[in-house]
Amino acid sequence: MSYEPPTSPQGTWAPPPPSQSPYQAPPQVPAKVPSVAWLIPLAALLAVIGAVTPWFAPEGSFHGELVVKGDNLYSWKDGKIGLLPPILLLILAIGVVGLLLGRSPARFSKGSHGPVTSAARSALVMGVVSLVAVIVAWFLVTSQYHFAGPEGQSYSWDFVTGKGVDMSRSPQIGYFLTIAAAVLALVAGGLMLATKKAPTPAAGETPTYAPPPADYGPPAGH
Repeated sequence: MSYEPPTSPQGTWAPPPPSQSPYQAPPQVPAKVPSVAWLIPLAALLAVIGAVTPWFAPEGSFHGELVVKGDNLYSWKDGKIGLLPPILLLILAIGVVGLLLGRSPARFSKGSHGPVTSAARSALVMGVVSLVAVIVAWFLVTSQYHFAGPEGQSYSWDFVTGKGVDMSRSPQIGYFLTIAAAVLALVAGGLMLATKKAPTPAAGETPTYAPPPADYGPPAGH
């Protein structure tokens, strides 16, 4: 003797097929990358140019007369900390360009905040690190730089200033470009967070909900 479940007569209830869900979430459109994200590749470009141009050109004067003129100091000579901004911002820019081109780099896909928010926060962090690097580089000049004497001797910054010479770091274009790059990364990160749009349902799609049958109850006769 076999039992056939009721189909859908009046006053009976037929459960929905297992493959159907009462609620179907609408497809999501990825969060739009704000156009201000292009400021990050620009910041990386400025940092790279700053890395290959002079940062400092130390010189000293005695009673208003220039007596010491040092060689140009580049980012890789000043404790090498000046190389951090171009490296960090270039890595960040590569990932952001991927976002702008419709790809989602793995480094921005972690977490629940979305790739745009992750990229914006990375820009803020790397912008702060870059600013710290240029500040530290400013103070490293006095310990890293040495002056060549007329007979090939090497004199430290402290030795020259101890002789009454008024020393100046004379910051150059590379130093200012790196500062501008760090500030630009901070601005870009802040604007990306402020203008980021949350994911929205695809065009023409609305959430669908299948209510249970009006006559909800056990089969008749039970």
